[in-house]
Amino acid sequence: MRTLLETAIAGKPDIEALQAEELANSLRCQAFGITTDNVAAAIDLRCELLRSLAPQFDRFPLFNTPQFLETLWSLWLPMGIQIGDCKQVLGRPLVQGVSGGQGAGKTTLAASLKLILAQLGYRM
Repeated sequence: MRTLLETAIAGKPDIEALQAEELANSLRCQAFGITTDNVAAAIDLRCELLRSLAPQFDRFPLFNTPQFLETLWSLWLPMGIQIGDCKQVLGRPLVQGVSGGQGAGKTTLAASLKLILAQLGYRM
């Protein structure tokens, strides 16, 4: 997976492999509304976001670890897109809570979502 994501950052993603990887996880597809009909658009948007945000995420201490990149790709990017879509549908401010134990990554998640939502055109 890391190699696929590194090629996406470099601007040469293997779209078919990323789509297959995405569709292989039915629970994640269900959670983020990914279907065979919209997987191509979802992967394209995520690749675009990943490329544009990589220089900013490079400043995160754990960015160069496989876990960070995979979490960013499989959870934080689709979560940011989903939060942005929800806010757009609501047409009003959206408050999203984050809870977890000490060291669970709440601050990193919040910082990541802030960058993703800003890139999508939302202000915090």
